Amino acid sequence: MISTTVVYAVPECPTGMLQYPPVPPAKCYAFITTLATFSQALDDCRNASQDLSSIHDAFINMVLEGEGEFSFRETDTFWIGANSLTKNWTWTDGSKVDFSDWKRGANLGVLNQCGVMNTRTGLWDMIACNETRPYICASDLFE
Repeated sequence: MISTTVVYAVPECPTGMLQYPPVPPAKCYAFITTLATFSQALDDCRNASQDLSSIHDAFINMVLEGEGEFSFRETDTFWIGANSLTKNWTWTDGSKVDFSDWKRGANLGVLNQCGVMNTRTGLWDMIACNETRPYICASDLFE
């Protein structure tokens, strides 16, 4: 009888990136401490074949808040991909807005604002897009 061993390579994120969930399909997250405007952060992410982070559930919101608090010690907020640069709030990666965690009293009717997450509460707020913040880039990890 012939014995055969099959080895499957499980894809992983590049070194220095957070992979969540731990097995595919997953996303890879890069926590960039350089301060940038929203458009600079978006350009930087896209130049690396990534996008600003979109958030689709409370658990990943919690994960990014926790890692953000650890990574971004010099600031209370960081850019996420939410923005109102068009008529409605959208994600820069074009994905569906199916989850949100806006702070109480956030005026979502204001146009030309960009979304940030608070590193201590995980709540989102909107600020002028020309302010500078650290940011999270994200990319899909496929099997």
